[in-house]
Amino acid sequence: MRGLTRYMSKNLITRILLFSVLIMTLGGVFILAEENPENVAGIYKIANQKADSVKIGEKIINPVDSEDIVNTVVINITGCESKMCIASLNGTSLGFLSEGENNFDFNNDLLVDGENEIRILLSQGNSTYNYIYRYGEYNLDDIVVDSVSVTFGGLVQVVPKEMIKYMPIENSIKATTVRTAYQTSQSVGDGWNNETKLGGSTPNTPIYVGYLIEKPTEEIKYFEVDTTVFEDSIYTINVLNGNNVIESHKIKVDNTAPEINLSFKNGDTIANSNTIKFGATDEMPITLTAKIDNVAINGNSVSLKSYSQGSHNLYLVATDSLGNTSERMFEFTIKQTIPDYELFNRDGSAVLSIPNNASAKIFSVDLIGRINMYTNRLGPYSMKYLRSSDEVLTSFSNKSNITTVSVGNTLPYQSFVIDVGTNTGDAVVSYSGETGSGEDILLQIWNYKTQSWDTLGRTDSGVSISVKADITTYSKEGKMRVKACPYVLSNGSDTLLWLSDTQYYTRFDDLNYLYTDIMKYAKNEYIAGNISYVVNTGDFIDQSEAGDETAHKEFKVASVAQKILDEAMVPNGVVSGNHDIKHTKADYTYFQNYFGSERYEDFEWYGGNYKNNTHHYDLITIGNYDFLFLYLGCYDEANSDTIAWANAILETYPEKNAVICTHEYIFSSGHYSGDRANVIWDKIVVPNDNVKMILCGHNEGAANQLHQVGDSDRYVLEILADYQFAELDNEIAHVLNDYNCDGEGFVRLMTFNEAGQVITTTYSPSADKYNYYPSYIDTFVYDLDLIPAIRSIRTTDFSVGVNINEEGVFGVDKIDLSESDGVYAVINEGDIEYTTEILTIKDKTVTYTVFADTTDYNKTFERFEITGMRGVLASLRHEDSNQKPSEELVEIGVEFLPSMTDKAARVSGSTDYLAKYNENGKYTLGFSNIGSETWITTSLNINKTVDVTEFNRLYFGVTADKNSKWNLYITFSNGKSINFSQDLYQNFGYEDYYVPSDIQGTWQGYFPLEEYVTGEVTVKNVYFVAATSDSTVTFDYFFIGKLLGEEVIFVTDEETEYSMDIARGMQAEVISNPIKNGYIFDGWFSEKEGGEKIEFPAKLEENGLTAYAHFTKKETGADNADKTKYYNDEVEILPGADYKKIIIIWVIALTALAGIVATIVSAIHHKKRSRAS
Repeated sequence: MRGLTRYMSKNLITRILLFSVLIMTLGGVFILAEENPENVAGIYKIANQKADSVKIGEKIINPVDSEDIVNTVVINITGCESKMCIASLNGTSLGFLSEGENNFDFNNDLLVDGENEIRILLSQGNSTYNYIYRYGEYNLDDIVVDSVSVTFGGLVQVVPKEMIKYMPIENSIKATTVRTAYQTSQSVGDGWNNETKLGGSTPNTPIYVGYLIEKPTEEIKYFEVDTTVFEDSIYTINVLNGNNVIESHKIKVDNTAPEINLSFKNGDTIANSNTIKFGATDEMPITLTAKIDNVAINGNSVSLKSYSQGSHNLYLVATDSLGNTSERMFEFTIKQTIPDYELFNRDGSAVLSIPNNASAKIFSVDLIGRINMYTNRLGPYSMKYLRSSDEVLTSFSNKSNITTVSVGNTLPYQSFVIDVGTNTGDAVVSYSGETGSGEDILLQIWNYKTQSWDTLGRTDSGVSISVKADITTYSKEGKMRVKACPYVLSNGSDTLLWLSDTQYYTRFDDLNYLYTDIMKYAKNEYIAGNISYVVNTGDFIDQSEAGDETAHKEFKVASVAQKILDEAMVPNGVVSGNHDIKHTKADYTYFQNYFGSERYEDFEWYGGNYKNNTHHYDLITIGNYDFLFLYLGCYDEANSDTIAWANAILETYPEKNAVICTHEYIFSSGHYSGDRANVIWDKIVVPNDNVKMILCGHNEGAANQLHQVGDSDRYVLEILADYQFAELDNEIAHVLNDYNCDGEGFVRLMTFNEAGQVITTTYSPSADKYNYYPSYIDTFVYDLDLIPAIRSIRTTDFSVGVNINEEGVFGVDKIDLSESDGVYAVINEGDIEYTTEILTIKDKTVTYTVFADTTDYNKTFERFEITGMRGVLASLRHEDSNQKPSEELVEIGVEFLPSMTDKAARVSGSTDYLAKYNENGKYTLGFSNIGSETWITTSLNINKTVDVTEFNRLYFGVTADKNSKWNLYITFSNGKSINFSQDLYQNFGYEDYYVPSDIQGTWQGYFPLEEYVTGEVTVKNVYFVAATSDSTVTFDYFFIGKLLGEEVIFVTDEETEYSMDIARGMQAEVISNPIKNGYIFDGWFSEKEGGEKIEFPAKLEENGLTAYAHFTKKETGADNADKTKYYNDEVEILPGADYKKIIIIWVIALTALAGIVATIVSAIHHKKRSRAS
């Protein structure tokens, strides 16, 4: 191939170059010149047979290595209904085919000299045709191959010259090959036989086809110019042979994507009467596509009148002619708005204006003058009584200047005691106010008949609400109580429940009860106020590919169980797992049938969804924090539209703590699982600072870790919890693929306390057991940078009107309000009816004396801490910095670590491993390549004898990542052995029902050897195992030794002990005080009960020292909430007694006093005149 050919990776466009040939006197070189620079973007590629390099600006680009050249097969298919049809090249699969255009990239190493065959094999049921069945005994998909082409190096496009049709032979597994010229629109398949209900009706159609292409023989050099490293501008490209320019032309780099613009902001609430507009701008021609709620729309504007109220999403993709693309998702909420009206007081007269298409009725009222106002910064989420001792009397006349702010996990409120006197009938309660974070306002009234709070209504912050209330029902002895508070969807609990991978509970009938037990437990705990939300991270069922009957049976079990929560109005969220959607086929038909958006859209916590609940988000308050739970459906998490949707939602609620719930994310090693996890992290987590946690299941086991965002001080907590293979000491009911799969009903309980911590425990309601794995795996606490929810409320206007009188229709009837205290209107506009606030015409407010609030609202939030490890041998340390015991403390009998002069040998596992012998004597195992083997075992010959009677301790120290796994193994000449994971597991906190294959994390300490071997023994071999392929394990020390000092044991409780060794002659120092939540540590004592208090540093006796922790339970009432008292009887209304009589008496008294004073003054003047005369 000769000359110069160029193309862009983003657009393979045929271009016509206008050549102007100039004959150069030096070298006779041809130069290409272009009148206008070529517009390019992305990777700009050049192919040339003679070129050595390409130069743009001062940058030199060398040819692409032949093994890195990417070629592309393009196959266009019609009628492809299955996802199991494949394309292969010379026997190597390129990938699965689908309807329309299919592009498969491959490297040169798949090509052979001469002919190369691209073969297309069809779907055969749930698999791909494999040549072993007789024609007529199977059924193939039937398709049409419209065209096939190959582009070499992304540039040179060729079509096959010939093709091979593989024609069926009846009643044979063989096929006849028919070689023909290349044809487009080639049918492939076996038809359909009505008699057999199988294929075999089209013997003249090939059952598979091959397309033949030749490997290029000319040595063409390919160059790739990454234009993204250059600023948008015009550049000259020179193609060089040595130092000679053999081609030259100009390009205009444009890597700027179109700018999307629209008429609203992401997260806006928009009236349903509005029209939204959108578009995009760019220097190049643009293609703009738009979808609302995943439904394509035409044009650049949409009227919202036909859309339902609630959350919606607008997805826009703008692409310019160079392939630069902007992709954005915008979330908006449609809400029915109130009429556009004005009602105000002008010089003592009421003035009303309403829209032209609206009508209004006018009502007058007598206003209540005596209203007392109370505030409470410490209000409960569920107020069950009329009033609280925490309430503070405040000035009603100054209400608009009083903001009530929450203290910790409380719900502030402002309440009003109204003197309705002897009035009867209805009262109109009119309220307007504001909340600090924009929450709605809940207006409630005390029902004296039921002794409970009834809801009058709920309104937006800043929007008034007026509601009628029956005076007889809602007053007693002339007093009515109304309360306003921020509306929060919460029962006050600070805990959520999380379950995952329940597939075996739905597959096996005898395990259905485990799912039901969890749901009933969650329901009862929610009603009791102990949990506030339930998360399910998928795999509801096990066999979505086993046919409709099986799939529906399992989904029905899951649906009925989840319905327990739905019917009890327990806030909960669900997301799909791979077992729910036919694995990589990502078929959401079953899942959406049972758990689609229609099931959840009426629940208040349900924020919105994308693709019929493939993804969705919930908004809920847990404890003192507002949360956004973002659910990402399996195998659709990393799609660009999903990422755009997720980012739009997270951008809408930056003030909420976001938790991503997805099925597959990390392994029990803590490393990414699948090819979508890193996309979730890079594209969704990193850009959004409010993402605090990621919850996942899918992979057996448990893991928790803080993941740092780059080099910042931001960390995200990642947690895996999957107990599908859990098995207690019960009889094993079910085994699949050598795994016990009874599950045992374990869930996670996660508490978010006011100190900003998340405290996690593991529990099975069915077994009534905490923790399946050791406590340090299943119970943990993390400090999170949670955003606290600071609630506040301010009342801007409040009034109550009685003696309601309809005055007439606005603009029709003559209305006289001269004798009225207040007025309001009922406005009708279309299907909207709205009652305005009461406008005060005559202010009758009675003031009263208030005193300053002296309450101390400073609150100390107690931190939760975990000390010690329940069930772990006292001599073991976990996650400490390992340090080999000193020679003064321990004498070594036999060393076990290998060295440069005494290396360990590979026994089994990966061959791609690295062994490092450190200068400090430590031994590190790792992997040079992440392959199929996930472990490496090495061995060291010891053949040394030791007397266990004297040297009676086995010391070790291993440093590994928190979730990385390892093992140690010793063999003795007497046939005995010690395997850390199989023989010593109880010392690491494991119970008999779960024997781990390996130990995980960093550990050090010693084991007493007498329990395993006695007397003189010869150590034959030691084995070292690293069992996490993408991390290293360092064996810090490993030997048999004896203690030269004394042992001190600190006992916290029956399951938690801590020991330390002290050199002879030294005093024992005290360890950190143990924590027992809810108790005060009193000190260390010589006996479990009673005994003498031990003062540290302590002198040691010959047999060491055992110290017992003593605790005293904290007194109740330490928190203000415990001191609060509640009442159902009402307070007296100030200014007390009958204030009207008091005013009259005071007027009379003042009049009489004035008369007396006047008489005295007159007498004095009279005496003075007498003297003067």
